[in-house]
Amino acid sequence: MRRLVVGLTLLLVAEAVSAGPQPEARVCEAARDKGFVQGRGGFLFRTLDLRDEYTLRVDMLGRLLRLLDALEGQGVTLVVPVVPSRGMAMPDLPQPGPHDRPFDAEASVRSYEGVVAWLEAQGVLAVDLLAVATDPQREVPYYHRYDHHWTADGARDSALATAAVIRARPEYDALHHEPFVTRRVGVDEEVSSVARLFNDACGEVVPAVHFERYQTEPVEPPGLLDEPVPPEVVVVGSSFMRTRFNYSGFLSEALDADVLNVATPGGRATASLHSYLLSDDYRDAPPAFLVWEWVMTLLVDLREQEGSASFQDPALYRELIPAVYGDCGPDAVAEVERDHASGRVALFSPDVPLQGPEAYLSMTLEPEPSGPVRVVALHEGGERDAFTFHPYTRVDRQGRYLMELSDTIDSPLDRLHVVLPEDADTQITARLCLAPEMP
Repeated sequence: MRRLVVGLTLLLVAEAVSAGPQPEARVCEAARDKGFVQGRGGFLFRTLDLRDEYTLRVDMLGRLLRLLDALEGQGVTLVVPVVPSRGMAMPDLPQPGPHDRPFDAEASVRSYEGVVAWLEAQGVLAVDLLAVATDPQREVPYYHRYDHHWTADGARDSALATAAVIRARPEYDALHHEPFVTRRVGVDEEVSSVARLFNDACGEVVPAVHFERYQTEPVEPPGLLDEPVPPEVVVVGSSFMRTRFNYSGFLSEALDADVLNVATPGGRATASLHSYLLSDDYRDAPPAFLVWEWVMTLLVDLREQEGSASFQDPALYRELIPAVYGDCGPDAVAEVERDHASGRVALFSPDVPLQGPEAYLSMTLEPEPSGPVRVVALHEGGERDAFTFHPYTRVDRQGRYLMELSDTIDSPLDRLHVVLPEDADTQITARLCLAPEMP
């Protein structure tokens, strides 16, 4: 089991930059009120790009460690490319005004190094991308000028650094290898959401950012009779992993291996991981390497978003950890089915003492309700735990709901209920499962 490290200091991370002669964007007062900070040469920064440090919640940290243990116990090697902040990647460009908080680039770097060191101490394959982002030999910037994402060159160099970490592992040799090739196929352009927000505030028109577009394909396309091999390298993450930047393609070429990209644009740090662990792709063929991109500005966001829960929300891990294990099927401690269910439905009064985190609920709802699903657990001694499954738009549950029993209540479970929307008409299949023993 992993050792919990208390007091870890994290930094906030960031976003974008683009090359070529472009008009300078001047930060007006209205944009400053929305968190924009002026940069040299018209580069745009946000206050969250220029934070010095941030501390992860310890109650979340312990659950994150258990998630890492769960993946390891299923034979999945976790790889975490740590994307440095826009401020760290371009420390000489921000020009905070007299009313802006000064940016301490050295403190940001120390926090970034602390994140990487902490991951490595837990046995995670952390990919340090700070040197990649700040390489003085870079011909194309790591970040776009007005967009908060990396350039295709930044994505490519980050993928190469990730591949180097994976190739150094003995598990890499056991992968199914085949050559891939990447070619440039054109240029796209887009006015980013950050630029649109700036334009609305200042009444200016920040131009569209140009994106070099690449495509990666097998050198030899598979034959009609070839048996398909499930991808053994899977990428989860945020919009940084969009196909536009071709990170997974560059990674596939560098590894000589097929890479499945299930990242969710707009889903922030965890939506794609959440959906993937609930998917048939994961259930049928867990990957050898799971690449979970950490853009630090997303990791420290405490707000709950429409598309996913905050990375720092401890409740999120009550879903993610049992999702690694999946449904326990015939090994369930108890099982129940309910037809045409709506409102409050009694599920279990177990005959054996069960408590979290050793036990979890696995539940399938068909059809899936459109509103929140609430689970209420009553424990011996009168203690009560209530947990809500929020209907995040960018998390595809496929009707699958998994939840650990509370790890803060010491007494055994007495009764378990589920509360569905009153207009629901669904079939429930629910099981109480035991988590596998950790090595």
